[in-house]
Amino acid sequence: MLGSSLGGLISLYGFFRHPETFGFVGAMSPALWFADRALLEMIDQYPFVNGRLYLDIGTEEGPEHVIHVRGLHQLLLAKGYRQGESLFYVEEDDAAHDESAWARRLRTALYFLLPAPEALAT
Repeated sequence: MLGSSLGGLISLYGFFRHPETFGFVGAMSPALWFADRALLEMIDQYPFVNGRLYLDIGTEEGPEHVIHVRGLHQLLLAKGYRQGESLFYVEEDDAAHDESAWARRLRTALYFLLPAPEALAT
């Protein structure tokens, strides 16, 4: 499952709330501010979920938004997710909260979330 903004928020929720259903999640510029950052608190309380997570943000999305996503990135690392293995975090300089920014990063997200079968065998 992959989404942007509020779609990224609900994708993260689905991944952590129903790990038996979703093996990976892509959260592009997730709207973590929603409901007073309740999703961050939920993720903090949930255990490590085996799977792959792609997370990104553009630096021009607003300082508070960037801080929330950086905080989630640090939380995921503390839970045991490893950059380039189970987690891929991208912070794009000068990128806004819009479809053109997400389109630029989509290829990276898909290559990480859906690796070639031979890459999974290693």
